[in-house]
This record gives sequence, C-alpha cells and structure tokens, in this order.
Amino acid sequence: SLLACSFFCLFPTVYDEEKQHENFQEPNFHRLYQKGPPENIEKLKCILHYFRRITEEMPSGVITIQRYALPEKAYPNWCNSEIGLSQLCLTKEKKIEDIKNVLQADFANKYIGGGVLGSGCVQEEIRFSISPEMLVSLLVCEVMEDNECIFLIGCERYSSYKGYANSFQFDGDFRDITPKDNWGRKWCHLVAMDAIYFSDPSIQYKMDNVHRELIKAYASFRPLEKEPGFEFGIASGNWGCGVFNGDKELK
Repeated sequence: SLLACSFFCLFPTVYDEEKQHENFQEPNFHRLYQKGPPENIEKLKCILHYFRRITEEMPSGVITIQRYALPEKAYPNWCNSEIGLSQLCLTKEKKIEDIKNVLQADFANKYIGGGVLGSGCVQEEIRFSISPEMLVSLLVCEVMEDNECIFLIGCERYSSYKGYANSFQFDGDFRDITPKDNWGRKWCHLVAMDAIYFSDPSIQYKMDNVHRELIKAYASFRPLEKEPGFEFGIASGNWGCGVFNGDKELK
C-alpha cells in the first residue's frame, strides 16, 4: 500500500513551501515519469514487475528498517586498538547482492535511496530497483548523520538486470529462494552507509575526514546482536570510489 501511494504520488512532497519534510528523501515517483535518461524507464520496469508479481502472489512475512546511531562513548581508540584484521576474500565474479548469508553494503546517499526515483542509476539505485520493498525506507528515514547507518532486513529481490549506470536494463524475473528467519524475514541483511562526497579528492586524506569514514564504517559493520560469539561476513566493495571520488586504496 505504501509503495502504491508513492507510485501515484500521494505523499506530501519534500519541495513544499513550508519545508516540513526537507530532511527526508522525496518519496513520490513523479520524477521517474518526466522526460529523462533511458535508465529511468528500466527502473520503472523493475518496479512495475514487482507490482505484477505481488498481484499474482501476495508475499508473506515482514521487513525491518532499523536506524542505528553509534554513541560517542563507543567510538574506538584506533591508535591503541589491538584487534587483528579480519579474513579477506576478493572476487570479481559476484556482485554484492549475489553473496548470501552476509551483511550486504549499500553505498548510500545520506538521503537514503539516492537518485532511485530520479536520474541516478548506480549501486544504491539499482539495489532499490530490483528490491522495491527497500523504497519504503524513503518514507521513514531522515538524512543520516555522520555516526548513523540504516539496516534493511528481509527485503526480497524481484528483478534480474544487466548493465550499470546508463547501460542499466531490466532483464526479467528473479526468483529469490533466500530462506526466512523466525520473524518471517528473508535472510537478506543490507546496511545503508553514506560516504563523503569529495569535490576536491585531496582532502579525503585529512584526519578528520578519515576519522569520519572510519566511524561510519564501524557503525555499519558493528554487530547489533549481543549473543556471545555472534559474527557475520560483510560483502562490500569500493565504497564511495565512483562519483564520490574516494581513493580505493584509502577506503
């Protein structure tokens, strides 16, 4: 119902004169309906395919949207840390969304969803297009602070795709066979984490910027569950190293 309201542009816009919702992402679809790049049509195909699927077979279960703020008292003392580096596995064969039973990174805009309902079509926008239930987060999540991230748990994938950015194309149905947890959520855990945009790439090496990115990543990858021995893998990549001008080696 919420996504249908977004589709028909029934929610208050963030562009109203009183600016009541300026800390939120624009939730309505009207920008996708305007003249724009061809990939906007492809994103609409993904979303329309989702509506077709759920009218044929209504899904069951729940999704969880959880905003997390790392308290300042929990900031690590990086200089004195004796914790070793985790095991690292590198692959070019899979996309982040193809790696199962791990925490998947969403290279997010600080306004969650980025340009998914506009002209954007890179990692975050594609992820939200193929799993449209994630779009609900645009309605309930304000702009993220430097110590915050947003967890999206249980969202099903409905579409296949090919290409990236201006070559992105809807590529048919996708059947998500990911099992569900005891809450009825698909075992798909995604964390939205926004990197700094560096108009001048050289300033990313300043320690205040390095510290900010470390805190953002730590908040995003820190296990929320308190069970002893709870651990999970993380599927990530070149976070903030595209249009945000991040340095791959530094990240």
